[in-house]
Amino acid sequence: MRRLAMVSLMVVVVGSSMLAGTAMFPKETGAKWEPYTQVVDNATDRFDAHRWGATGQGESYVGENYRFARPSEGDTPASFKVRIPKTALYTVYARWPQDRGFNGSARIGVLTPNGLRWSPVDQRTRGGHWVKVGTFQMEEGDKYSVRVSRDTTADDPNNGVDPKKGDAPVAKNSQWYTRSSADVGGYVVADAVMVKRAFEDDLTANDILREANTWMGEEYTLGGCSKEAGVDCSCFTQLTYGAFGIYLPDSPALQYYYGEEVAREDIRPGDLVFFKEHGTDESISHVGIAIGNGELIHANAYSNWVSVGRIEYINGYYGARRLL
Repeated sequence: MRRLAMVSLMVVVVGSSMLAGTAMFPKETGAKWEPYTQVVDNATDRFDAHRWGATGQGESYVGENYRFARPSEGDTPASFKVRIPKTALYTVYARWPQDRGFNGSARIGVLTPNGLRWSPVDQRTRGGHWVKVGTFQMEEGDKYSVRVSRDTTADDPNNGVDPKKGDAPVAKNSQWYTRSSADVGGYVVADAVMVKRAFEDDLTANDILREANTWMGEEYTLGGCSKEAGVDCSCFTQLTYGAFGIYLPDSPALQYYYGEEVAREDIRPGDLVFFKEHGTDESISHVGIAIGNGELIHANAYSNWVSVGRIEYINGYYGARRLL
């Protein structure tokens, strides 16, 4: 709580602009969100694939060239070197040629602050198109941060494997199924990847809540604004949204002027929820992030931690705002 104290081996870079004047950001502030796109193709020195084959364009392929390898456990992956200008959320896409004989259980890994996150892709379909792999937190730097694995049968819990089963099933359409020999038998292909700074169209409430959850259990400190010093309510919301390039001031009263007003009965996960705990004639004193079912996650003096609570149990509900 805080009282208001003052009222394709080729790199393509897309130019940046400020997203001011939208419903999300007041005109006088603007968004600290710089658009960025990089394409890394397999044809230059930003790509590395030891013992992978190479080929040019064929009758059934889309794209001038690509690299390929037979599935093999433990062999070197194909790696794309990507320059990340700033630690933030990025959406990763991959492209491969069109051929139904390619691998149905290829895996693409993205380097995050918590290590490589692997996602399965079916390279038998959607050839010649950019296919979204996922949205990931990526750290600033110039590294081989996107990889294509030759291991198509790995029992990897980060790759959707059900830990209760021993036959390496994967998640498909919310169901578990076992990889067949047809899935894993074709060539694994590395052609090109594209990494884009994630924008509000890609950003979801789940992204916000995952980031908020990383603060669970951190100490509440009035005026604090870090994991080392602790956080108060508005710093918690500022840092959570700030992880995705969305600027909020460190004041619950000023944060209320961001986004769009939401009726109490329409609150949904990711919305900011505001309170006047000390009376309707006082300033807004508290803010948290709704998580659904009448609950919110907030840095608060009630528990002295970042924790989950019920909106109805906090004095002085004032309103809610939606940024996404």
